[in-house]
Amino acid sequence: MHVRGFRFQVHWTLVSVQEPTLAEWKGRGPAHSGARIRYVLTDNGDGATEFEYTNEFTPPGGRLGNFASRMIVGAASEREAHNSLIRLKALLERG
Repeated sequence: MHVRGFRFQVHWTLVSVQEPTLAEWKGRGPAHSGARIRYVLTDNGDGATEFEYTNEFTPPGGRLGNFASRMIVGAASEREAHNSLIRLKALLERG
């Protein structure tokens, strides 16, 4: 993973899958950091598919780590999530 200039290794495990509508991964990183990514596909009733994306990151260091993470990351996490979704959409549309 790469967060605000810091690169670190995360080990991912697929913890839940319900083909073709759901996939969830949990990741373990350094110093007890963690992550969870979840994809859910649903029919919106109009013949289109809705995509729900969850990305959670737990920094190392407990409360102090959470505080420091908010100070370092700030609003960048929302922007990075949006950019990631744009890239995913383009990839899916290419087939």
